[in-house]
Amino acid sequence: MLELVHISNLAIIEDLTVEFAPGFNVLTGETGAGKSILIGAIQLLLGAKASMDLIRQGADEAQVEALFRVEDAKTREEMLKRGIQPHQEELILRRVVLRSGKGKAYVNGQLSPISLMAHFGRCQVNIYGQHEHQDLLQPERHLDLLDEHGRLMGLRRSWEEKWKEFVELRSLLAKAEASAEEMQMKRELWEFQLKEIADARLSPGEEEALDEEMRILANSQRIREILMRCEDSLYGERGSALERLQMALREMREASRFASFMGEIAESLEVIKVQLEETLRNVRSHCKEINWDPQRLLAIEERLETIRRLKRKYRLDVPGLLGLAEELQTRLLQWESAQEALEKIRERLRAKEEELVLAGENLRSERMKAGALLARGVERELRDLGVEHPRLEVSVKPLQEGIPLAEGKWLADPRGMDQVEFLLSMNLGEEPRPLWRIASGGELSRIMLAMKKVLADADRVPTLIFDEIDSGIGGGVARALGEKLAHIARSHQVLCVTHLPQVACFADHHLRVSKRVKGGRTVTVVEPLDMDERIEELSRMLGGKGTSSKAREHAKELLERARGEGWAS
Repeated sequence: MLELVHISNLAIIEDLTVEFAPGFNVLTGETGAGKSILIGAIQLLLGAKASMDLIRQGADEAQVEALFRVEDAKTREEMLKRGIQPHQEELILRRVVLRSGKGKAYVNGQLSPISLMAHFGRCQVNIYGQHEHQDLLQPERHLDLLDEHGRLMGLRRSWEEKWKEFVELRSLLAKAEASAEEMQMKRELWEFQLKEIADARLSPGEEEALDEEMRILANSQRIREILMRCEDSLYGERGSALERLQMALREMREASRFASFMGEIAESLEVIKVQLEETLRNVRSHCKEINWDPQRLLAIEERLETIRRLKRKYRLDVPGLLGLAEELQTRLLQWESAQEALEKIRERLRAKEEELVLAGENLRSERMKAGALLARGVERELRDLGVEHPRLEVSVKPLQEGIPLAEGKWLADPRGMDQVEFLLSMNLGEEPRPLWRIASGGELSRIMLAMKKVLADADRVPTLIFDEIDSGIGGGVARALGEKLAHIARSHQVLCVTHLPQVACFADHHLRVSKRVKGGRTVTVVEPLDMDERIEELSRMLGGKGTSSKAREHAKELLERARGEGWAS
């Protein structure tokens, strides 16, 4: 329950404290006195956008603070979970609006995000505004009204969570399919390139070895001649190098008897002789191996052309081509993995879609039940408002636009698989029609009143604020509105801003909002009224500025009748 609101430097409010009581609280006053500012201040605590223009001229900041008595144990438990210490059963919300454009929010004295303050505020207060009849004229809002009345927001949130997961999976699948399609378009190229490189059977150093072999074959005759001359010089002809070396070695061995260093020279010559013989064997071996082979030369040329063609095509050397082959192999493995991952995403999406359809069918079933209850409740309230044969239909039909589910059997959006519209007949024998086709403003006001009564009865928030919802009505309908607000006040705290004495007379606690001049500036004042002051205020509302004795008598009758019927205190 809202016990107290303190406002400072907000618009024409300089410093104002307003206390509210349990039951039915009514705020009255002339237009422009500050009633809407007071409601706007409470809306700031519910997260409404703040403007620097709200700050009173000459002040650096505006503040709004509210004290709530919290009787709901779940709210207190949530406060503890979020690190907010409850002061016994008190919840204190405060918001500061700075001229710099920034702001601060506090929950029980602790600096908090505005969203957290607004969350706890909305747990305590619900505001019904004078323009909400526009929601009734917009069929897209009917589904929300039905879900709120039917207390289906839990199921709705469950649907929204599943829907979010479903949409994320759809997005993931779309990206995966686009990637897979792109890879698929490249896969054939990758396979061709990999096969082309693999068929070439490249190996490191092969090109260099073939280049050398081709040079040898191309010059084989000359090389053979050189090797043969070398063999003759080393061994074949008389006086060859080997022959002379052997002669020198024999002489050195004989001379070693006379001097030891001659033996050392002989040993060196022996080593040279062994190396020369090895060299001779190599020369002879190469001489035998080198033969003119035109077929081998042609094969080498063809092989080198294959290698160089690939190098030109891919602009890579042989190591680069081998690296490309490994990369292509990796890409093809990734493509296979992508196909497997794609199928897994499809399986997850199918499972989520089945889950979503079940949730949507369950939500539809509950909406149809809630729609029937809402229709009966509104019809009952309309009969109380003088409509003899009202007939309300809450149409719950499959969506006509949305994302297809179950191979197109259903369409869905973030709110479910349904579209809801209220259809009404106010006269016997007439078929229910969309509300926007009801031309009478009076009828629309009655429907709005009946809807608000039924919706408010279902609202579990402890404090309900009705901001000039009596706009456009009067007479018997106004009195019926007062009775219905008084009825709601038996289970909720009700705050109502009204211009109608037929409504104000039902209040348990009457507050008058007025303007005064203080220090050369206009300020808003809110005063609780006793019985005599209530009579004066109601007579003003009945007769304008100049109240008459007749207006006072009428005001007194309104109050006495409300008390006599057990509504007002």
